[in-house]
Amino acid sequence: SFTVWILIIYSGVTVTLLAQAQHLSSLLGMIYCTFIALALASHAKTMFTDPGSVPESAVPVENRHNSVVCHTMCSHCQAF
Repeated sequence: SFTVWILIIYSGVTVTLLAQAQHLSSLLGMIYCTFIALALASHAKTMFTDPGSVPESAVPVENRHNSVVCHTMCSHCQAF
């Protein structure tokens, strides 16, 4: 993940330098840097947050349509 951050930041610096040297539109440089900031924020949130868990009362999707089928549950933890 460190390599991803370095490459994205490097691309942002490159686009910023191109915009300063008038080889690229300043508006395009600002839009690109905005997307970079959003991408890094999204990547950081994905890396540092818990993805969650399946609730104990969840019913398997393939068995929802068959109301006749009885769901087997673990007698110890009451999970499917």
